[in-house]
Amino acid sequence: MTAGGENVSPVIIETKVMEFAPIFSCCVAVGDKRKFISLLICLRCETGADGESNHKLAHDVIVTLQGLGSTATTVEEAMTDAKVKAYIDEVIAKYNKVAISRAQEIRKWCVVPHEFSVGKGELTATMKLRRAVVHEHYAKEIDAMYCSHVCRKQDNRSSKEAQMRSEGSTSNPMLQSLRGSLNSTINPSS
Repeated sequence: MTAGGENVSPVIIETKVMEFAPIFSCCVAVGDKRKFISLLICLRCETGADGESNHKLAHDVIVTLQGLGSTATTVEEAMTDAKVKAYIDEVIAKYNKVAISRAQEIRKWCVVPHEFSVGKGELTATMKLRRAVVHEHYAKEIDAMYCSHVCRKQDNRSSKEAQMRSEGSTSNPMLQSLRGSLNSTINPSS
């Protein structure tokens, strides 16, 4: 249920996104009690002898990315590669064109540094996603996707306030008078 009150099924979103993205191993739609839907993305990697994935991208993923002009061979390189970002933006745009409603459109996404695994408790033994565990493990990334939208506005406001303070006054005489009377009430000795 989004903050706007629309009941959105994350499985439907995730399934459709996966149709457009052969390089993803998994994705998780996030949006419960949030203003918009965001997406955590795992890129497909090779698996080690223990069955857990490592950070080296799967061969077919590397081939796909090379076709886009990317030189990324690890998840870390892919996370910072502009060509990979453009590819993921394109996948999200394709999904958003077929989304059932505006509330189901994905606004932000984040590639996570590790594939979800049984060993970390993010998947069950039958490979079903444990959403609560994923949300707990990647809370910082999830919060960043929602905070960055607000933080920019706060930063702009803060810089305007700082500019007004550095100028020492405001152009509005009524506010100057009010500020003066507040200062004398707070600091009666001045």
